[in-house]
Amino acid sequence: MQTVEARPAGRGSVDAALIGLLRLARLLFDVPAAAFWVEEGGRERLAACVGDEQPIRSAYEADLRARFEERQFFVLPYLQAEDIFKAGTEPIGFVAGIREKLASEHASVTLIVADSKARPAGITDEQHSAFEAICAQAVTQLELRHSQAMQAEMMDRLSFFDRLATATQELEDASAIMRTVARLTGEFLDVSICAYADMHEDENGFTITGDWTAPGSASIVGTYELADFGDTAVSNLSSNLPLVVDDVIAQLPTAAAKTFQSIGIAATICLPLVKEDRLTALMAVHSATPRIWTDVELSLIREVVERSWAHIERVRVERTLRETSRRLNAILSNTREAVFLMDEQQICIYANIAAEQLTGYSFEDMRGRPLHDVVHHKKPDGSHYPIEECPIDRAFPERAQTTGEELFVAPDGTFYPVGFTASPVLDDDGNPIGTVIEARNIAEEKRFQEHQVLLIDELNHRAKNLLAIVQGIVAQTMTSSDPEIRKALEGRLMALAAAHSLLTKKNWEPAPLRQLVNDAIAPHVAGHVISIEGPELMLPSKTAISMVLAMHELATNAVKYGSLSVPDGRVEVQWEVDGDDLNFQWQEFAGPEVVAPTKRGFGSKMLERGLAAELDGSVRIEFPPEGVICKMRASIPKTAI
Repeated sequence: MQTVEARPAGRGSVDAALIGLLRLARLLFDVPAAAFWVEEGGRERLAACVGDEQPIRSAYEADLRARFEERQFFVLPYLQAEDIFKAGTEPIGFVAGIREKLASEHASVTLIVADSKARPAGITDEQHSAFEAICAQAVTQLELRHSQAMQAEMMDRLSFFDRLATATQELEDASAIMRTVARLTGEFLDVSICAYADMHEDENGFTITGDWTAPGSASIVGTYELADFGDTAVSNLSSNLPLVVDDVIAQLPTAAAKTFQSIGIAATICLPLVKEDRLTALMAVHSATPRIWTDVELSLIREVVERSWAHIERVRVERTLRETSRRLNAILSNTREAVFLMDEQQICIYANIAAEQLTGYSFEDMRGRPLHDVVHHKKPDGSHYPIEECPIDRAFPERAQTTGEELFVAPDGTFYPVGFTASPVLDDDGNPIGTVIEARNIAEEKRFQEHQVLLIDELNHRAKNLLAIVQGIVAQTMTSSDPEIRKALEGRLMALAAAHSLLTKKNWEPAPLRQLVNDAIAPHVAGHVISIEGPELMLPSKTAISMVLAMHELATNAVKYGSLSVPDGRVEVQWEVDGDDLNFQWQEFAGPEVVAPTKRGFGSKMLERGLAAELDGSVRIEFPPEGVICKMRASIPKTAI
């Protein structure tokens, strides 16, 4: 059954025009009572009545409403005794009714006249026409009143949201925003309480964190269980639907109604906030007495919730952005690396302090211009440097980071070298929207590198001279010595010189193990099968020299006595990395049968003792009949891997 409320039309004032029309209807039909019912938005109310209200209301609610579902006009001229409507002791024997739709919205107006005496003759055609005219005039009056009311409501609504925006625009704290929203909303809607709550993780418990209360109403801040407010509350709010209750006693089960009543609520509108499919918050307005909520009020509260949440989220994002910006500016302002930011047109939109110091230009000098046009527009010979040829500007169109060295032009026209990294800035779809350029002056590095090259070249020159002198001394000193001994010593010196030359080419930086092995044994393996297997590995200079000498000793021994002394002999060299250690193995195959020596020679001692110490590891030589095996274990830095 629809809720019926006895209220005059016009939202708060008796409509004189409607009362006049009802009086005209009474005169037309000579009846003691006439009334208008108005239906709007699914809610029906007795809008105006003249005469005795109770009998006509009872008749309408008991039977007449249902008759209008079938037709728009009816007359009951004579009711038998058993069919007579009674309201208390007052019978109704004659009823006529007509219903007309309103054009402005889903609404209608119903006019009813009634008499306690039956009228078997019914009504005349003239009365019927006049009846329709009276109802049509009522429709016109109601639509006019409705239009005026809608305009007034719209102006009030706009004024309210303007006040709300003004009051909250400077607020940055979520609690302060919601307190202001609750106060203004509660005052505007003339409710008892306006409250807001955060849902718990289980989506059943919730805490009302703040509220506004009208004079005479108590605060309801506290923690509650949603289930205590009834199944309808749980179902609607969990499904992102509003909970609208005009009268908790009339519309809700007893237990749920008592929960509302215990905190002074007789009618409520509660709006949920569902975020990422989860009920996260609530906002509600409550009345201490039953109240028929209108669609306009529900719409307003819904908009308040949406605007408030959007404002709070915007404030949170802005606060986060400000904090992030502050930290980023602090970092960029204190870094020694020059940082530039270009937009999608490669126009400079940011440059930090280090960038100003590097280029000699202020950010204002660079703002709004391509960086290339400011510091990179010409070549050392004075010719124009097209931006299309600039490697820095390739990062944007190629969507790839570029690094390298270039020459920038100072304000006085001089050139200075910079090392740069240019990285494209991509949006969520992978499209370039800008470029971040990092740069540093490498003039001092260049001077240091040049000086270092000179020092290394001088050192290498002197080391080669020293080795040549040593070789000459050995050759002169050992003229009368055993040729084999002299040859062995010269071979070792040559291996040392070869290792020195390789490291010299690489400026004494770490050298690749595979190349060291290849170069060391290449002079000894012509015509033989040599298998070399192992991961790429860079050895520091000290370890590299030791490995070269070891390879020389093993290869020389294999040529003299081992697998490289016969045509079909072969050698397998392999290594692996185990944590911070290098496991290296030399193994000979298909050579003469090996006989373990009775004593260690110089080469073996150098490997097992001297080399082990140099490698900070161990060296073990085995002499199985099938071929010599040398196993080495050396510590290597993590940077070698």
